Amino acid sequence: MEQLVVIILAYLFGGIPTAYLAARVQSGIDLRRHGTGNVGASNYIRQIGLRSGLAVGLFDGFVKGTLPIVLAKLFGLSLGYQAAVGLATVVGHNWSPYIRFTGGRGVATAMGAYVGFGLWQQLLMGSVVVGVVGWLLLRNLALWMIIGMTATIPLSIWLRQPREATWLLTGLLLLVLIKRLTSNWEKPIANSGHVRLFLYRLAYDRDVARRDAWLSKKAENTD
Repeated sequence: MEQLVVIILAYLFGGIPTAYLAARVQSGIDLRRHGTGNVGASNYIRQIGLRSGLAVGLFDGFVKGTLPIVLAKLFGLSLGYQAAVGLATVVGHNWSPYIRFTGGRGVATAMGAYVGFGLWQQLLMGSVVVGVVGWLLLRNLALWMIIGMTATIPLSIWLRQPREATWLLTGLLLLVLIKRLTSNWEKPIANSGHVRLFLYRLAYDRDVARRDAWLSKKAENTD
């Protein structure tokens, strides 16, 4: 019973809509109606600014993602419960109970969970795959983030890490994928057909192929 309470508290803590609150205070806007509609640091940076946006990202990553797992470890909870706490915080971030179960994409909070669980090899590999290949070479962070997170699972098995680490990595990948594909429960703004919409959201994290067209359509849709 106590462990269940801890997991619920982790969900409620992860659900704190950091970017939404900061944008409201800073500029009086609802991030869900601006830019990509994402309630996370990336959209915050585009709409508000880099310096405060980095602070939002660090909070989502290290405070929301890392701290609950570290506390669970300090309180002597098993690896299974530590993994469950990490997943609960990402669920809260992605589907916050405070803003009608909308939220961010969960990537920063998931990376914070990697840190809390001590998955340093996965973080290093992910930095190379996403940063070097995904961004510097191919300029597609969205797709290569999914590829990088997927690759961490067989790496965990190959390194013979505890099975709880593999469960955590698999769960984090699924949560990021589910959020990307469902977005924030918004009606698709492009008449692309279900298969093409699925592929666009999977590969680009948006409803259309071109980023400028996506942002302009979002603006028209929310004005």
